[in-house]
Amino acid sequence: MTEVANPAPAPTSPPPPQSLAAKISKLVADFWQLATAIIGIIAAIITGLAYFATHKEVTQLDCVASHNLLMTSLESKIEELNLEIRLAEIDLKGLPKRSSAAIQKEAEIEDFKGRRKKLNDDYDDELKKLKDHVCFPSEEKNTSEKKP
Repeated sequence: MTEVANPAPAPTSPPPPQSLAAKISKLVADFWQLATAIIGIIAAIITGLAYFATHKEVTQLDCVASHNLLMTSLESKIEELNLEIRLAEIDLKGLPKRSSAAIQKEAEIEDFKGRRKKLNDDYDDELKKLKDHVCFPSEEKNTSEKKP
């Protein structure tokens, strides 16, 4: 077997020299890609910061949720006491007047009414706090408190 020699590769001609306009075009394209990447990263960071809540916003949300939950529970407790008062008054009508059971039932009704008044006052206080924006302190209050 005879070995056949591979022909030598054909000499390649050097790439044609680039014109000044082509060099500038390539430089601008590279710079534009870099600028686009930087702007994209900055936009992603700003979007992330704007999307997630700050500690102050979370605190305010927690405050509002707590007040709303308290007000809702106070409403249900007041309704429960109103129902107990009505039931006690119905029981009182069935008892003989001036009997010890009637006197005890009247005392129980008065106790319910006292507890209902306290719950109504608590509810009004919570409502006033929410109307006064207790969860959203203004900057003026903070700066005036810092002054001596």
